[in-house]
Amino acid sequence: MRAPAPPRREGVVRSVVWLASGNVAVKPLWFLFITAGCMRGLGVVGYGEFTAALAFGGLFVAVSELGTSEYLTRETARCPEATEALFANLLTGRAALLAVVVGLVAAVGHGLGLGYLGAAVAAGAYAGATRLTELCRALYRSFAVLRFEAGSMVVERVLVITGGAAALAIVETPAGVLWGMAVGASLSLIANVGWVHQRLSRLRWSAIRGSTIQSAYEVALPIGLFGLFTLLYHGAGPVLIEWSLGQAEAGRFGAAWRVIEMLMLLPSTVIAVLLPRLAKAYQDRDRDRYVRLFGLSAVGLGAATSALAVSVGVAAPVIIRLLGGGEFAGTAHLLRLIVAAYPFMSLTMLLSLSLIAVDAQRVVAVGLGVVAILYTVTLALIVDERGAEAAAVGLIVGYALLTVSGFVALYFLGPKAAPPPLSTPSLRSAA
Repeated sequence: MRAPAPPRREGVVRSVVWLASGNVAVKPLWFLFITAGCMRGLGVVGYGEFTAALAFGGLFVAVSELGTSEYLTRETARCPEATEALFANLLTGRAALLAVVVGLVAAVGHGLGLGYLGAAVAAGAYAGATRLTELCRALYRSFAVLRFEAGSMVVERVLVITGGAAALAIVETPAGVLWGMAVGASLSLIANVGWVHQRLSRLRWSAIRGSTIQSAYEVALPIGLFGLFTLLYHGAGPVLIEWSLGQAEAGRFGAAWRVIEMLMLLPSTVIAVLLPRLAKAYQDRDRDRYVRLFGLSAVGLGAATSALAVSVGVAAPVIIRLLGGGEFAGTAHLLRLIVAAYPFMSLTMLLSLSLIAVDAQRVVAVGLGVVAILYTVTLALIVDERGAEAAAVGLIVGYALLTVSGFVALYFLGPKAAPPPLSTPSLRSAA
């Protein structure tokens, strides 16, 4: 079967417009569902279980990903000829590992005696389907067709919201809502894989090799550790708060965190457009273009996220009252604390992906790993005494340190020489 003709590539401005349009179309609906809908439908205790389950299940699912999405974007941007072999191998490897990981969620959750085991397994299934879809979006980015990614986001969010809202109306339990969301995410995954097969890259099952999957995972591992440590850093708070202080306090912390997740739309959009372009500039030894792209993005992102952080901090009581009502009283204080970390989180994300673009992923993984582990251990020791505020302050301090160290690392490790066309040796022949 002949390979599909390459789609028309989009420029930076058009790509940002497409992504922003897709997000504007569905993100407000998603935000209202995941906050106001679930907060009011499940109550503060049920929402705490919902939040803790998502954090627990998502942390395990990250093991199946291990940086392969960002790796796929980078490698296919550098060498489009290897796309068919690389996509088929990573899709197969990820799906197989995901099945094992969801089983681990059940086994470990049972061993720990989690009171929300069913919800955690459902959260693992939901997170697994959404993260597997990221492989398709990785190709949309590397081919610079962000209109496809915008469309995929609209389809996914509509299906997930529909499934979750239907379950919320029928069963009104955290596990039920998460299973409904998992069904929607699975349907979206099937649609995206079919679209990639028709428009970007045929699924060449004959190209699947165990050695290729192993080699790709070995190269992507540092990127994956970065993602895993990010989830640990973000997920330790809800899990430890629920464990030590109860589901109600976890629900309040989770409500504040959902607002920050909504704000992360801005840096996520910028980085989705930027990563393949930085990787290509590095490949072409075009240092001036790399510096120009990064510099403009850093200045704009820093200014915009700082302004948003101040605005949300001022409006925090109103935001929480509108979303959850009186049952979530006290959450405004947590939101004001966490939103102070938002500009640092955004710049850290930009710096990390910029370092990954120049093959400095080991530095990224080590830096975030140290911060995430110190945060988790420290929080476990003091959360009983200091409460949820300790988790919020830890996010501010940790991300401020990561931002400073990221700028230092990029200064010394920025683009100086081009890497080989493919970081995975066994794919060179496939290309």
